[in-house]
Amino acid sequence: MIDTISFALDSMNKERQATLKLVEVMTQEQIRWVPAPGSNHIGFILLNLFRSEDVFIHTRLTSGTQIWDKDGWAKHWKLPPPSATTGPLWSAGNGWTAEDVASFQVPPLKELLAYGQAVRDETTKVLTSFNPTRLDEPMNPANPQPIKGLVLRILMIHESEHRGHVELLTGIMKARA
Repeated sequence: MIDTISFALDSMNKERQATLKLVEVMTQEQIRWVPAPGSNHIGFILLNLFRSEDVFIHTRLTSGTQIWDKDGWAKHWKLPPPSATTGPLWSAGNGWTAEDVASFQVPPLKELLAYGQAVRDETTKVLTSFNPTRLDEPMNPANPQPIKGLVLRILMIHESEHRGHVELLTGIMKARA
C-alpha cells in the first residue's frame, strides 16, 4: 500500500517529467514568447512553479533556508524590484504586474531547469523524511489553519496547472508558426 507522502512525490514527479518534456528543447526566444502584450511567458511560469515550491517547502512545511537563498540564485537572477505591498510569495511572481513579467530577464533555460531540479531534490529530501502524521498540524502554531497537508495538495496541483499553461502557450506558438 502506498503512503500519502510517496503518492504525493510520485504525482509531483510525473507532472514534472511532463513539464520538462514540453520545455526541454525550447529556445530562449520560445520561453520568452507571449501571445499578446501583458501575457505570461513560459520562463515566468517556470520561475513561479519552481520558486513557489521552494517557498512552500521551506517556509510552510519546514523552517529551512530556501534553495533560492542558500545556493545563491537570489543574487544570480535579477527580478523586478518589489513594491511596498509585496507579500512573502512575491519572489515567486505572485503579485507581479504585466510590466514586471515583461521586464524579468529570463535566465538560460538550462539554468532555470537546474534551479527547478535543485528545488525538487530538496523537496524530495524534506518529504521523504516528513512524518505523515504531522500533515494535520498547522503551518503556523499561532494559526490553526491552514494545515501542513495543504502544502502537499498545493504542490501536487500547482505543477499540473502550470503544465496546462505551458501546453496552451506551446499550442498557440505552433498554430502561429
